[in-house]
Amino acid sequence: MKEHKLLRVFWEILLGAFLLMPLIVTLIYSFVKRWTGVLPEGLTLQYYLAAVTNQSFLLGIFSPPSPRRKGRHSAPSCPFYG
Repeated sequence: MKEHKLLRVFWEILLGAFLLMPLIVTLIYSFVKRWTGVLPEGLTLQYYLAAVTNQSFLLGIFSPPSPRRKGRHSAPSCPFYG
């Protein structure tokens, strides 16, 4: 019984690492200043700073959705927004 539990824990950790690896690599890659070969050349927060100081980005993130206009070219109704 104890061996089965250890095997199950091992597979859960392996599966978790496998599923999280693309997210972790993408996050690391987003901080890289320039990638030349196998290793990055520097780290930066420049792109995140540019995003959070962009007014359009902030309005898109923090503004509520605008009401839909009824008209000839209106989109199909959404169950979440009426």
